Amino acid sequence: MKPRIVFALLATLALLAGLLPRTAFAAPTVGAASAGTKTVGFSTYVWGTVTESGSQPVWTEVRLGTGWSRSQLGRTDSSGRYTLELTYGFTTPGNYVYRVGSATSSGTVYSSEFTLTRTPWQVASSGTKPVGQTTYTWGTMPSAANRKVWTEVLLNGGWSASQARTADSSGSFAIPLTYGANTVGRYTYRVAASTARGIVYSQAFTLTRTARVEAYSAGTKEVNQTTYTWGTVHGYGGGQVYTQVLIGGSWSTSQVRTSSSTGAFTIPLTYGASTPGTYTFRVAASTPVGTAYSNAFTLTRTASVDLVEKWRGQDIEVFPTTRRVVALTFDGGGDNTAVSRILSTLRNNGVPATFFVTGDFARDFPNDVRAMAAGGHPVGNHSNTHPYFSQITDAAIRSELSLADSAISGLTGKSTKPLFRFPFGDRTSYDIQVVNNAGYIPIRWTIDTLGWKGVTEGYTAAVVRQRVLDGLRPGAIVLMHVGAHPQDRSTPDADALQGIIDDLRARGYTFATVSDLLKET
Repeated sequence: MKPRIVFALLATLALLAGLLPRTAFAAPTVGAASAGTKTVGFSTYVWGTVTESGSQPVWTEVRLGTGWSRSQLGRTDSSGRYTLELTYGFTTPGNYVYRVGSATSSGTVYSSEFTLTRTPWQVASSGTKPVGQTTYTWGTMPSAANRKVWTEVLLNGGWSASQARTADSSGSFAIPLTYGANTVGRYTYRVAASTARGIVYSQAFTLTRTARVEAYSAGTKEVNQTTYTWGTVHGYGGGQVYTQVLIGGSWSTSQVRTSSSTGAFTIPLTYGASTPGTYTFRVAASTPVGTAYSNAFTLTRTASVDLVEKWRGQDIEVFPTTRRVVALTFDGGGDNTAVSRILSTLRNNGVPATFFVTGDFARDFPNDVRAMAAGGHPVGNHSNTHPYFSQITDAAIRSELSLADSAISGLTGKSTKPLFRFPFGDRTSYDIQVVNNAGYIPIRWTIDTLGWKGVTEGYTAAVVRQRVLDGLRPGAIVLMHVGAHPQDRSTPDADALQGIIDDLRARGYTFATVSDLLKET
């Protein structure tokens, strides 16, 4: 007879004889405890005691469908205690039902069933970031220590791998979120981590890329003068943009426009146009993920200044300023050969200039005058027929000014006042008074390039360029011409323009129109 059976029979006889307590031979039990909840990718355990002395086999079982599947195997210690890892569902969120089994002298004994809930792995991100700014997702996955982690972005219903990094020895990481970095939108990401038990994915999260609005203005403008804000909606083009003005602590919408395909905009600032004061504005841009706002900026409306009286009696040769600023000016009389090239160079370099044309020029070349004004360049009065003003009557002077203004303003939509340049630079102090009384300020020059003399007389583009440098000073007015030499057809001024711009900028100079310098100096 087997020893275990003999022992059981003797124990039964002893119980019947009252020699042993009845509880001494109760069936072994298995106790089991667990965390109950654990994030995927993180190790977790079940622990407990088998109430039978000695080391016993012990294992976990997980319910799959209607049956149980054995998982991790171990043994109890001499006191019956055990600890087993719960590995099933390590990478997948869900509720998993377990039990612990043990082989005892009474046969296989099981613990009560218990549930382990595997929760999604949560990683962190900023959630919202303006376009063009670096942002990250970060977190920790201990089981991915020193292993590969990477981001995936949801594209057309599928996940596409993006940036990859290696977690540190504790499983911590920070990975840049680069997809859509320069485009407004909402992007869905997740993080994948390589572990010994497979890839663990984080809960999906959203990064919203918002537009970034840059806005600028002149800062100061006289009342009743048109002024603008301009700038760019970074990350979203072709959308609605509008100005808002701060009134009584709240923002009120003013002018509405549509940005270009690249997000560029120009919007007039109209609030307070006729009332001196300082006004606070901002630009708002409607985008698919909400409204984005620019920095707030101020526009100061100053009272009107009678510029003619301010500059009365002067044929201005240089503006009184210490600021490194230059006014490029171009005269137009009988020839338009270089107009388009000059305008193109100015446009490509973002440089403003001032043009002085005759009435005859405006009538002969209307499209060129329109193009000057369309480029944002003031067009001044250079007389109607280009006579010597010192040799004509007061009435003739007024007629020359009036007829030229009529021809030019009919093309530009703006009066030429107060900008005027004497033909040939010919004038007397009396002529200046007559011109002032007609509402004009004479503008002479600091530097005459003499490019109008052409290469035949030795005035090449290189000579013109050097003449500008030789006469350079803050507030300088540079005189050039839009036409070609009548005999050799050379255009030294137009040829030298790009070099002049480069030279001046290299020396720290900026460019302004005569109109602006009349107001600010």
